[in-house]
Parts: sequence; C-alpha cells; structure tokens
Amino acid sequence: MSHHLNVANVLLAPLVSEKVVTMKNVVSFWVLPKADKASIKNAVETMFDVKVEDVRTVVKPVRPRRGSKAFTKRRQFKKKAYVQLVEGQELNLSFEQ
Repeated sequence: MSHHLNVANVLLAPLVSEKVVTMKNVVSFWVLPKADKASIKNAVETMFDVKVEDVRTVVKPVRPRRGSKAFTKRRQFKKKAYVQLVEGQELNLSFEQ
C-alpha cells in the first residue's frame, strides 16, 4: 500500500503534547488513516532528513456525533504516529527561534 501514497501527503500535522515532550527522541504526527508504518517512516526520513528507528501508530476510534434523533453524523477516524528517531538524531517541531 505504501507505494500508492504521496510522501508529501502522508504527514498531516505535527502533534505536540506532554506525553511526546517527555519521551526521548520521539516525535509525533497526525497521519493519513490509510498510511502504513513503512510509508510514514519514508515520509519522515525524506522530508526532514533524519533516520527513523521505529514507528508506532494509534488509531483514534470513530464516535458518533450527537445531533437530532433522526440525523447522527459519524466523524472520520484519526490516526497518530509516534516516530522514534535513531540515537543522536534530532527533529525540532516547536517552531521557536
């Protein structure tokens, strides 16, 4: 599946949270729901010129959105990727100068 995804479109947005800040050499991203670990690894290595050691993914489940009784919407599920960089590699996503 990874060969069908465009590298530039796999990563949707960086995800900065307390959990990620406390983890060593880990960065996280919102990614396309159909992106697999190989395509996420390839996208990070290509776009940021770093070496990736491991990729872990988490799928946020779909929950129905409340509305009228006759009309309920379903939100699209989201997918997060936690990317472990090789020791000595660094990727700063804080946008601070």
